[in-house]
Amino acid sequence: MKYLRKFNESIREDIEDILLELKDIGFTIDIIPKQYKAYSTGTIFIEKSENENYTYRDDGYNRLEFKWEEIKDCVLRLKDYLGKNFISFEYTLGGEEYEGVWEKVDLNNDTVIFDQIEMVLIKYKPGLVKQADI
Repeated sequence: MKYLRKFNESIREDIEDILLELKDIGFTIDIIPKQYKAYSTGTIFIEKSENENYTYRDDGYNRLEFKWEEIKDCVLRLKDYLGKNFISFEYTLGGEEYEGVWEKVDLNNDTVIFDQIEMVLIKYKPGLVKQADI
């Protein structure tokens, strides 16, 4: 049966479980609830961990990069889980020319993103989350 519950530690644990596969392959996941004054929404950051094999760019701008295909399935599952509470999906590409530039895209199975992603952020509305079969 589907039901509603407040965004609390159990919802946070669900998000962590959905993204656990990414942690297992060397990604860092930061879940920042809305309670922090700097954020008007709940925010999830996904980036490659420094202790894994990663690609440095030749231009001296040393940032970790990864491919969209590495995270796509987990991110789409998370979007489905968040349901109407999902707000947006944004990413920034590696390279000095992209520093501070975030691209917002409509997230679905057909989403195509360049292969030099540096970081992803997912915004959501904390509060009630409709539980779905995951």
